[in-house]
Amino acid sequence: MSIGGVQRGILATLARADHARFEYGVLCTKKPGHWADAVRELGVALTCQKTLPPWDPYQILRLARVLRRLRPDLIHIHMAPMVIPVGTAARLAGIRHIVIQHHNDYARHWDELNLGLRRWEFLLTRRADAVIAVSRAVARMTAARVGLADGGVEVIPNGIDRETFETAAPVDPRAEWRVAPDRVISTVDPESRHMHKSRSVYRDGYKAH
Repeated sequence: MSIGGVQRGILATLARADHARFEYGVLCTKKPGHWADAVRELGVALTCQKTLPPWDPYQILRLARVLRRLRPDLIHIHMAPMVIPVGTAARLAGIRHIVIQHHNDYARHWDELNLGLRRWEFLLTRRADAVIAVSRAVARMTAARVGLADGGVEVIPNGIDRETFETAAPVDPRAEWRVAPDRVISTVDPESRHMHKSRSVYRDGYKAH
């Protein structure tokens, strides 16, 4: 739960989830991160099991043991790079339902995989109970690359936490940032990507909207 748009989105979802009907848990494949305490304050169990690329069979087997102990009915996998380790471990652990969510075009990730791993990831994706994309453009790209029929990827656009903005004082940062007054800094467009991150630079993409 490091600083990032996906992580903030998970936190916002958990804050509004129906905890009376469902039991939720967060599995971190790197480290607890910045928002770990916020997750725990919601009464949500947070588990860490390092499973990062380049994966090895032992990492995936250890993750499968953790999943057998947790025994979730459903696993929601965020982002394509986690499909192989988490999806494989979930199948080994006998998890019945898997949902995969794509946030953008993962062409670079897929191109870096060898043919065998790429085919395995696409197979895991096609056999998931549902594949979700945050925009129609991402849905089209995912379906084309993975081999899903038209309509095989559900579109659920990213939402905006209105309370975050409605309670904040309006500020125009263009003068401070030396941006021309007639320039648009950002726009809410489900077809767009608003910012760039790297493994060494973490930004809150959720706030970029």
